[in-house]
Amino acid sequence: MRGAPAKQAAMSAFKYRPSTIRSAGSLPAPAPRKLPASVAPALPDAMALSRPPASQAVSASWARSPGAAELPPPRAPEAAPVAWTSVYAGIRFMRAAGDAPVDSMGCERLADPHAPPADQRFQVLVSLMLSSQTKDEVTHAAMARLRAFGCTAGKLAACAPEVLQELIYPVGFYRKKSATLVEAAKTCRDDFSGDIPPDLPGLMRLKGVGPKMAHIVMCAAWAADTGIGVDIHVHRIANRLGWVGPRPPKPEDPASSEQSCAAALPGGAEHDRGTTGGKDMHASAGISWQEHEREAGATALRQPREDAGGRPLWSRPDAVSAARDAAVRPRPPTSSPEATRACLEEWLPRQLWGEVNLLLVGFGQTVCLPRDPVCAECAVRPLCKTGREWEIGIGVEAALAAVRAAEKAAASPSPRRRRSAKLKAVDMSAVPRAVKLFEEATSEADVAPAAAAKRARDQSDAAAGKDAQPKRARATGPDGGSV
Repeated sequence: MRGAPAKQAAMSAFKYRPSTIRSAGSLPAPAPRKLPASVAPALPDAMALSRPPASQAVSASWARSPGAAELPPPRAPEAAPVAWTSVYAGIRFMRAAGDAPVDSMGCERLADPHAPPADQRFQVLVSLMLSSQTKDEVTHAAMARLRAFGCTAGKLAACAPEVLQELIYPVGFYRKKSATLVEAAKTCRDDFSGDIPPDLPGLMRLKGVGPKMAHIVMCAAWAADTGIGVDIHVHRIANRLGWVGPRPPKPEDPASSEQSCAAALPGGAEHDRGTTGGKDMHASAGISWQEHEREAGATALRQPREDAGGRPLWSRPDAVSAARDAAVRPRPPTSSPEATRACLEEWLPRQLWGEVNLLLVGFGQTVCLPRDPVCAECAVRPLCKTGREWEIGIGVEAALAAVRAAEKAAASPSPRRRRSAKLKAVDMSAVPRAVKLFEEATSEADVAPAAAAKRARDQSDAAAGKDAQPKRARATGPDGGSV
């Protein structure tokens, strides 16, 4: 059904901006179409929808970049990582600019703020269902088309999957997701009057909604911190930082623990490792963490950055303690996002559950990338196991040169290969096609019962007329026989 994506020259003049969807004037607005009363308003009204204000794109909790002392205490101090407050405050510092794609195109940002609350919540659910294995930029464009078409439970429940395929392509697995969306919309329409389930079990009963998605929906749509939404970014970064995984007991013999340092830290754990220029830059250099800290401590590698208030993000004792803890008591990585969620919820303060997903996802899009993490730009590198492995792998001098180059590049107008958070023009040409398909299906559905009734009446009349027709008398001869 689908061909290649439309070319740039064929793109509609509609642009999806942070404030509104506007028509550039080169295309006339489609005329209002008569739709059934059970579905959403006509197309032109949907195209006037606006997005949340840009001021909401960055969470106020980390825009202030509070220091470690302002963070709440952990739920279970014995399970909390060493110097986790300094790491968390440092990530908040790096995320304060709100320059990640998730800050402007994340699922929490794509609901229409002028729609009724029930429709807003349904749109949050839809955007999350589309976002699985799909980039934020693609999800943002698909939601722009869905909102223009009419993204309500009643409207989507009345659609055939082929109509939604037109609107959400090229979302990953768009054929399967279109059918799943129709089923979820029917459930929301029939069982919740067009709203979404208000609790975690109800959400997880919807086809295509798992624990991660359900927790994020509960936070974004119902403002309820039922759990931490752990996607692939949170899973990866939590393991890189050494925040999750079974906590080994403290060694009783200090000598044996010191002997294990050289093997534990330089080689690293079996978690994601980055590459630079095709070479592994997180490899072992065969030195202990003590030797590395002594060498790095004499350079600017151990000079902490300062937050907006002029306070250092971490201290030298933080770096030494984190390195020692990772070497003596290394945590094996968790095997699944659900295991990561259980570990995080064990110690992370509940007040932070609502923001940690958005915080770490943006961090993973800008600094702690899936491949080739930019450790040279990371403000909490000395507290991170992966960051220390990067320093050890390339050597102190090379690491210091990379950090200085990163600081110089940060002031340039186009730093490295960071994913852009800038909103781009959205191809809206699929919306009129989807409306046409929807109306054709609706017309056929309306006409089919009338046609069937007419055929039944005609057949009934024909049968009645045949029974009422008088029988023709036979002609008889003089002898009474048939002629």
